[in-house]
Amino acid sequence: MNFRTSLSICILALLAFAAILPPTFVAAQQREMQVYTVRRGDTCGSIANRFYGNWRRYDIILRFNPQLVEGIPESERGACGPFLRPGVVLNLPTEYVPATAGADAEVTAVRRNVRAREPEQTEWQSAARGQDLYRGWRVNTLDESSAEVTFRDRAVVQLRANTLVVIYGGDAGQARRSSGGATLERGTLRSRLGQLRLQVDTPAGQAELSGGSAVLSVDENQTSRVSNFDGGEATLRNDQGATQVRPGFGSKVRPRQRPTPPRPLPPAPSWTEGPQRFLGVRGHGATVTGAWGAVDVARSYRVEVVSGEVVVAATEVPSDVVRFELHQFPEGEYEVRVSTIDGDFFESRPSDPSTLTVVQVGLGGPLAPELGDALPDPTAESAALRVLQGVQLDLPDGYECSFDEARSRWSNCRDSEGLPFAPPAIEIVIPVVAPANVLVGATAGALDLTVQSELPLPNTTYRLTVAGQTVPLTRTELGFQAALDGLAPGTHDATIEVGEPPSAATFARTRIEVGPAPEVEIQPAPPEPRRPLAQAFQLAPQPELFALRDVRAVGHDLFLAGSHYGEHPGNGYWRVAAGGSASIGDHVRLGGSFAGDFQVDDDFRENSRGERSVNLWASARSAPTADLVVGGSLGVWIPTSQGVGALPNVMLQPAVDVDYALTPAFRLRTRQGARLGLASDDRFTWASAYGASIGFNNVLILEFEVALVVGVDRAQDSLLTHVAPGVAISGRVGPVTLSLGARYNVPNDGEPLGHLNVLAGAALHIGP
Repeated sequence: MNFRTSLSICILALLAFAAILPPTFVAAQQREMQVYTVRRGDTCGSIANRFYGNWRRYDIILRFNPQLVEGIPESERGACGPFLRPGVVLNLPTEYVPATAGADAEVTAVRRNVRAREPEQTEWQSAARGQDLYRGWRVNTLDESSAEVTFRDRAVVQLRANTLVVIYGGDAGQARRSSGGATLERGTLRSRLGQLRLQVDTPAGQAELSGGSAVLSVDENQTSRVSNFDGGEATLRNDQGATQVRPGFGSKVRPRQRPTPPRPLPPAPSWTEGPQRFLGVRGHGATVTGAWGAVDVARSYRVEVVSGEVVVAATEVPSDVVRFELHQFPEGEYEVRVSTIDGDFFESRPSDPSTLTVVQVGLGGPLAPELGDALPDPTAESAALRVLQGVQLDLPDGYECSFDEARSRWSNCRDSEGLPFAPPAIEIVIPVVAPANVLVGATAGALDLTVQSELPLPNTTYRLTVAGQTVPLTRTELGFQAALDGLAPGTHDATIEVGEPPSAATFARTRIEVGPAPEVEIQPAPPEPRRPLAQAFQLAPQPELFALRDVRAVGHDLFLAGSHYGEHPGNGYWRVAAGGSASIGDHVRLGGSFAGDFQVDDDFRENSRGERSVNLWASARSAPTADLVVGGSLGVWIPTSQGVGALPNVMLQPAVDVDYALTPAFRLRTRQGARLGLASDDRFTWASAYGASIGFNNVLILEFEVALVVGVDRAQDSLLTHVAPGVAISGRVGPVTLSLGARYNVPNDGEPLGHLNVLAGAALHIGP
């Protein structure tokens, strides 16, 4: 085999291989490609708009970059925004031409829900931009949807909502010789043919469209209508006859009836507003509006918004509505056309286009909501974006808007050349802030504010400004709390701001009422009801022990008491004490007593024991409260004899008293102190007493008391301990209080038995 023969075989093999390649692959090999690396903020729509002049042509990006649709359900093909990340490398044709090699038509635009189905299939699939269509394929648009189909010869038809067509193929030449390029089973399509021709079969006949633009529809009764806008003549025919329809005229045909004679189309409306410029929110789009003059013969109006020649939004309104409002438009230039539909459902030529310009702005400040970057849907019904008052506009350079606080909206928006722009469709939500408490008088205080808001409040910095004060606000469960200095009585306007200066913005306003300081009438404290003396053991004091003293006592008292120490009258001694106490003011009290011991034998003859001493003391207490009183005292024992059992030297007794009332009738008391002999060989002890008292109707009182002494006898060089529990009862008869008690002296120093101390006393109360 020579070289020429081998080369021929290789060429034939390559041609054969190319013949079996998919049309898309072949077309891709014939295109000049370029590489683009995705940058932050890019979307498929913005890239398509940059390279191909139309943001909706991101089907081109999907066609040549299958990695973007991997893992996406077929029903969601085309939503490539979430899969576009910075750094992704895309292959893009430098000049896009639909891949129609071998295909009869191609889906070149899709809006919302559009389906396609192969001839032998029963299940519908979502139609995608760039999808090839072959003979027998069906394309169906659902509610609020539309599509564009481009035939092989570049004839274009736009399918409106609820339209079903069957593709039969053919080009301009074939359309004149064969059964046509499509069948319209129901719905409405609009042709854009230029100099081309297209035949469309309908249930009532055939429509031959020769160039220009026309609208063909099939209603629920299978009546076909053609409205010929411009270009060549359209022919409407069936087995009953044919009608030539000139531009500006329309005709209809029913099944098995002759087409009606041509009749003039209704007049097109004229715009009363336009051209218009709008600001939209990035990620949410803009709300665009327009208005036209009424047409007398109108049954309804059809409004279409197009980008290039692709319909991006469409709506029909009744004849009493002469304006439109469509939402969530992305940035770009658009044209709006409106047509009249008369009582016989013939449609006028579209009006002259009104230009719409949309510029996107951002939202700033701590209250700005988080918006996604999904492509907006111009057919969405929601209008205004709801934000909290205090959100700021992030305008492009040269643009400006003023905020009308009285009307809670932005207005007077203009670009760098002074051209007006409609403000973004934003609804300002103003929280209701109200004081939860009333401040009284010019004093500092905590002000609680309740907040009612239809939108959640983000965690950020809030401040309150009132009467020249600016203080931070603390978040609470119901709103805020502010720590304020004194405010003058009256009504004060207050402002709540959000963010840090100088870019802080007003978030809400409220009013704070400050009432006058109330006149406080100082009532003298009622005198404490006099109780029986709660100090029965103090009526017959002993140098060796502490006894509880009533630190709540007021007024003056004289007392006389007698007690016996020992197991029985023949084995012990008697002690007699007399004295008194007096109050100086409300907090100081002085007192003193004289005590002497007497011992008797079995015949009750007195034998002098020798103990004779004087006890003097002074005390002071805190201001009495219902619960707690604390006092301190200093006492001194002065011996007046040196007999048996007498004190050897002068002895000091400092002490602290605590009285705590659990209830008005039940009190806990303690006394802590020391017994300090002034001689070097005298006793040195810590002395204390613990007790409780229970009162009954301020007439009777029951006392429990334990005396505890621990110390050293420096003369004997020995440890001293002394414990004496006791119980007493006191009762009041007029100004006189009678007491009876018993105390048991626990044995110590080797004594086999303890000593019982029985006492009886009477006290006369003088004063309150």
